[in-house]
Amino acid sequence: MADNKSEFESIDKHVFAIAALLDAQLRMAGINAGSFEELEVDYLKNWLNKEKDPLLGTIIAQLVGLREIPNPEQGEGDE
Repeated sequence: MADNKSEFESIDKHVFAIAALLDAQLRMAGINAGSFEELEVDYLKNWLNKEKDPLLGTIIAQLVGLREIPNPEQGEGDE
């Protein structure tokens, strides 16, 4: 059983390495896409609400800024 666990940990490392690479590329592509006007953002948000494909959903969410990690220094509602 221990052999299977170490084999699966190796697979996990490969999957997470690929995911990290794709995430970094997606974030850079989102930055390079520039900014959208309000009407364009609304269009993308509507598309996101209807999208079934998880990859397209992730791409659209990145473009409209819904995948950004909040900065812990800013805090939420902290005084």
